[in-house]
Amino acid sequence: MKKIITHFKTICFFAAMSVVATVANAATYTATVSGNWSSSATWSGGVAPGNNITLDNIIIPGSVNVILDEHVTLNGVLASLDVSGSLVSATTDSLEITSGALTGNGSMTLEYLSFGTLGTMTFTGSLDVNTMDNSSLSLSLASNVQINDTLFLQSGSVTIGTGANLTLASSSNIKIDNGSIVTSGGILSSSNSYNVIYIGASKSSGVELNGTGLSNIYVQMNNNTQMLTLMTDVTSNGIFYHQIGNVVLNGYTLTLKGDYISNSGVAFNGSATSSIVVNSTNSLTNSINFATGANTVDQFEVNITSGGNVNVGGDLNIGGKLLLTKGTVTVVNSSTLTAVATSEIERDSGSLVIGSGSAFDGSASYDVSYYGTSKTMDIESSGAGLNSVMIDLDAASDSLNLYTDLDVAGTLNINSGGLDLSGYDLDIQGGYSAGVDGSIRGDAQSDLTVSSATQLSDTLKFYNGHDELNTLTVNVTDGSFVVVGSSLTLENLSLISGGLTLNNNNLTINSTGSITGNDVNNYIRINGTGSLVRTVAVSSPYVEFPVGNNINYSPVSIQQSSGVSDKFSVNIKNGVWSMGASGFNSANTESVVNRTWNISRTLTSATSVNLKMEWVAAAEVNGFDRTKSYISHYTSGAWDMSTAANATLTGGGTYQITRTGITSLSPFAVVDTSAHVGIEESELSVSGVYPNPVKDQLTYSINTAQPVLVELMDITGNIIYSERLAATGVVTTKTLDFSTIPSGIYMIRFNTTTNQVVKRVTRL
Repeated sequence: MKKIITHFKTICFFAAMSVVATVANAATYTATVSGNWSSSATWSGGVAPGNNITLDNIIIPGSVNVILDEHVTLNGVLASLDVSGSLVSATTDSLEITSGALTGNGSMTLEYLSFGTLGTMTFTGSLDVNTMDNSSLSLSLASNVQINDTLFLQSGSVTIGTGANLTLASSSNIKIDNGSIVTSGGILSSSNSYNVIYIGASKSSGVELNGTGLSNIYVQMNNNTQMLTLMTDVTSNGIFYHQIGNVVLNGYTLTLKGDYISNSGVAFNGSATSSIVVNSTNSLTNSINFATGANTVDQFEVNITSGGNVNVGGDLNIGGKLLLTKGTVTVVNSSTLTAVATSEIERDSGSLVIGSGSAFDGSASYDVSYYGTSKTMDIESSGAGLNSVMIDLDAASDSLNLYTDLDVAGTLNINSGGLDLSGYDLDIQGGYSAGVDGSIRGDAQSDLTVSSATQLSDTLKFYNGHDELNTLTVNVTDGSFVVVGSSLTLENLSLISGGLTLNNNNLTINSTGSITGNDVNNYIRINGTGSLVRTVAVSSPYVEFPVGNNINYSPVSIQQSSGVSDKFSVNIKNGVWSMGASGFNSANTESVVNRTWNISRTLTSATSVNLKMEWVAAAEVNGFDRTKSYISHYTSGAWDMSTAANATLTGGGTYQITRTGITSLSPFAVVDTSAHVGIEESELSVSGVYPNPVKDQLTYSINTAQPVLVELMDITGNIIYSERLAATGVVTTKTLDFSTIPSGIYMIRFNTTTNQVVKRVTRL
């Protein structure tokens, strides 16, 4: 053991003596005048330092300019070059610092500068270099450095320290093998157009991809098992040359503003948080492929301003959104594009094309949204999992045209523009909403089915001139009514569960059409000025108008025994109004069915109409006696009387009564024989009508502030007596002679310019 220790001490002694000897042999070369590096006249003592510096210290003082006219290498840890003046390459001559130090605060303009593993630089002046090659373990920049051609990061790291500025000249390159570049208080000036080239083994990106001037990107790894992993969002303004190796998106967004050129075997590795945006002016040269098992992205957007094409050459899963802004996405090479559950396809001016042998998988629940101008729906809405559809086109006149039947399981939202059925069928299985400029464009060949579970939250509005359908089916599970926000013409209406609400719009059924499924729960609700319009042929069976309001069902059936085939319109409202459509509501006090049926027809030719009025028991008010009921017709300014009968109960749970031989149409009501339908206002008061029944003379008391016309009418509305009375202003008793009038039921009508009172009397 003692011999070993003694030997080690001997080695250390000779090593120390060797370093002392080496330092003792080091020389210092100082440039005294401007000139060439190789010229002895440039240096003090008349001796040039040579081109391989291992021990020496080279000094270029301020105000001295040395021309680098040969390749110079610093190749020793003790070698140094201090440039406080200037050092300029003559032509292609270079400076290589394999080991040693570059110091000073002057300026250098070099063709080529390289740093080896042990090379260092504390130079704080300005450096203008065409190509800079670094293999230093840790090279820290403290000066202003401009790269005119290439910064080659072979290994180690280049750190841009505080006060330093690394500027990339236009069309310059950063080439990265095993090295890296980082900023630590300094600035990487990358607004000029520059390129980044990756070679070698797997690596992660750095600040080199952050510059606004980033143009071309080259991925040239050793083989296709090597990975370039992105560590930030990246925008390639030039061409993305994907030649060898995979690119791992790593949760970031890659934006391609130029072309994409690739070789066979390369791919992108996606993830549920990664995105690719193609925002270029022309079609991409090559397909975008994703690695097996890493073929999911959050967003895939195509916005090619020329309307060009992007090929997807491998399976791709859209986890978030497929944005077809402009241009075409074509799935090729027998690949499958899959819309993952809860994903969305947004289509503006772009389109999706599935190439021969390829497929679109929309089996999971996904949504589709349409923007921009008019277009035809395509493969993007063909998936069995299609959930919601949004239509938000530029203008109300724009339309989305169906290319096949459409079933919307989620919500159909027509915010702006129209959904043109184009002869196909639409089934709204979920919700529905529409904006002010949103509508459906129907046609005579298309069917619309509402098969949702609950009431639609918005009205079905149809575009003017496109307001017709073949069959409208209402099958709302909870029995809710579908509101129609515009006039509509149908061939058929099928009411399976629920009904329609017209409000102020007309519903027209074609003469060859039908209404089926209507009952006390499923009918056409009229809550405004809208009407149900149907054709009634001469001598045909009764045509049913299954109408009601928000309270209950009140259908009417119409039959023509003479005249011509015509369209009849039926509107209903609550109440029985003394002046037909206005005045006092007799349903507040009289025994009537709380309903008025307003019936009209298109033609005015002579006709004979039979009516069947129906109502439910809940519509009867004030002790209405259905055993002594009749249909009253408001005609000649008053409600007439008809033969009373016992209303019959139908199999559908309604009561029904009939009146035949009606020759004119206006409001109709159902009353009993005890009802007095008229109005009383303070300006006209009639009381003390007795005796009733009357035989010879009827007495009544009247108080009117206006002249009044007194008319006696028979049950058919014929006026058999009239007289005009002056305004009284006080209660006045009058008599009316009945002695020559035949027995029967009569109406006495008292009319002023603003009011009316009708009294019914019976002549014995």
